[in-house]
Amino acid sequence: MAESLSLELEILRVGEQMLYKVTVFDALGQETEGSGWIVARNPDRTEAATAEAETTASQWCRQRGIVTYDLIDKRNYDPWPPR
Repeated sequence: MAESLSLELEILRVGEQMLYKVTVFDALGQETEGSGWIVARNPDRTEAATAEAETTASQWCRQRGIVTYDLIDKRNYDPWPPR
């Protein structure tokens, strides 16, 4: 089933906090329970916070075998780990 999932990373700023919503979709495009939030540890440094969120989201997907475009390696993984 993991092979039919896809991911979207949304960047939000709420007051002083930067939040990143990781949304996992099934094959029909419906949001799944696997979705979650990443709270940036470096809210004052946008570039560092974005890099942190991208790294965390990529690792998160790999651990779950989700087919996704890796934000760091710029590669598709289908499924993780690559063969």
